Amino acid sequence: MKKFKLFLAVWTVGFFFGIVFWLLKLTKRVEIFGYEKGKFTPRNKSLIVICNHPSLWEPGLLPFLFFPWYLASLKFVPFSLPDKKNFFDKNWFAPFRAVCVPIERGNRREELKTIFMLKDRLKEGKILILFAEGGRTHLGKEFKIAIRSDNRIRKFPKGIERLFSSSCIVLPIWTKGGEKVFPNRKTFPRGLYFFYPRIWEKTKLCIGKPFCLPENLSKGEIREFLEDKLLEVSEIFRRELI
Repeated sequence: MKKFKLFLAVWTVGFFFGIVFWLLKLTKRVEIFGYEKGKFTPRNKSLIVICNHPSLWEPGLLPFLFFPWYLASLKFVPFSLPDKKNFFDKNWFAPFRAVCVPIERGNRREELKTIFMLKDRLKEGKILILFAEGGRTHLGKEFKIAIRSDNRIRKFPKGIERLFSSSCIVLPIWTKGGEKVFPNRKTFPRGLYFFYPRIWEKTKLCIGKPFCLPENLSKGEIREFLEDKLLEVSEIFRRELI
């Protein structure tokens, strides 16, 4: 039954928004740098995509980097990790639930359950899209700043390192412009907002190089290593692409 729901989601929501994503690329509303198919199709290993999180736009955009491959094989369907209360449990989110694993932030016990569930999926070779900051960047309190620029990310929360191992491949992606498409607000806009999302604004994505974690890193070192790798991509983005 789960496989059928996943197949149905892929050929309805996945197909429709995949076409929309292609149209955004054709019209240059979405520009992607460093794109290579091989970065998204690891062999015999799971893949974790980590990305900065400046706005609400990125979670709706990144899954379609795997379009149209997931139409041919469900192994290319990426899973996301939305907040249970603010997104997953909402009625409007129903079409996307088949490709999501909800996390109940603030509930330590439930967070750990979710992490162990994701570890099992990663052992099966699944693909996970992870916004490792634990929320949108501007809502953070502790930040890590790139050495040569003012690019910054929230420090990754404790516990996130449990998802990573030397047997998985990590793909860092840096995005810019999403906060113009979905301007950040304290609460999500309600009512009839005809200009959300503002798809005439431009979003840029920089795809970094896949890597594996070095062995024998401590929990804190894993988080720091991942933060550094993501900020490295932001530096490449600033230096060569902007």
